[in-house]
Amino acid sequence: MSTLEENINDYEGETKKRNTTIALLMTLFCPGLGYMYTGQLYKGISVNFAFLIMVETFVISFSVLKFFPLLPLLVLGLAWFVFTLFVMFSVRQSTQNSENFLLKGYNHWVLYTLVFLFTFALPLYLTKHFVSEFAVGIQAVEDDGMLPTLHSGDMVLVDRSSFLKKDPLQGDLVWVKLKNGKKTILRVVGVGKDTVEIEGELVFLNDKNLKTKGFPTKSKMKKGLLAMVEQNRDSAYLISTSPRALNEVTIAPVKISENHLFLMTDNRSQIGRKIRDSRNFGTISKDQILGRPIYITWAKDQSVSWKRIGLALR
Repeated sequence: MSTLEENINDYEGETKKRNTTIALLMTLFCPGLGYMYTGQLYKGISVNFAFLIMVETFVISFSVLKFFPLLPLLVLGLAWFVFTLFVMFSVRQSTQNSENFLLKGYNHWVLYTLVFLFTFALPLYLTKHFVSEFAVGIQAVEDDGMLPTLHSGDMVLVDRSSFLKKDPLQGDLVWVKLKNGKKTILRVVGVGKDTVEIEGELVFLNDKNLKTKGFPTKSKMKKGLLAMVEQNRDSAYLISTSPRALNEVTIAPVKISENHLFLMTDNRSQIGRKIRDSRNFGTISKDQILGRPIYITWAKDQSVSWKRIGLALR
């Protein structure tokens, strides 16, 4: 038998030493790829799915329990960071223990890309899309229209599922998409079949004045604004008013159509700004309601207000 024939009989495939740097970078980019690069395909896919299971468990738990998510998110991120370090250590050992690596059929950039897309990137994208459409949303507060409940610079977490099985009631905060496409947070004052009438600072619901009383608050208030408690049916909430602003605003009795809402800002004075609620654009359809604001996730005006971060909204 010739030497060439012996080489052919002994041939088992191309060998190529695994590059440690490449293996670590692939692991950092997507942990499963690091294992795949070192010949551990099933372990790599399992690692990717393990991360997806952690993410899905978090999403389902939040959807059911409605907890403040920042601390659990930090724990999830820390757990994934530690796990990634562990995988990097394991992958590094694999590259150092094998001088001649027999290339597998899946050691090709096309298959790396497919595994990354279908076991990591695409499931994460679909989860993100599901969360933003049906679970939670984020709304930035850009003005003082909702003082004292919300301040300019706040970031608000919105529960997208709150009103799927029940309708908003008087006093509820809602995240709404206006006809001009702008998304904002407002307060429900009246619902379908209610009659709303406004005379300056006085709001009447079904011919009854919504009772307000002064309320001492340590919340940061703009000069000239007073904090008040408004009682609307079974709901009580803070609003802000100013005796010297918009007292001339009068709205004749408005009968709210079924499946429509009359919304108002908590800052009833709107000093120096055009009114941006149902006093201006009329009632809105329930179909325009996107969800219910539930937490302040970030609060910064001139400086970070740590005490307000995590506050549950009412």
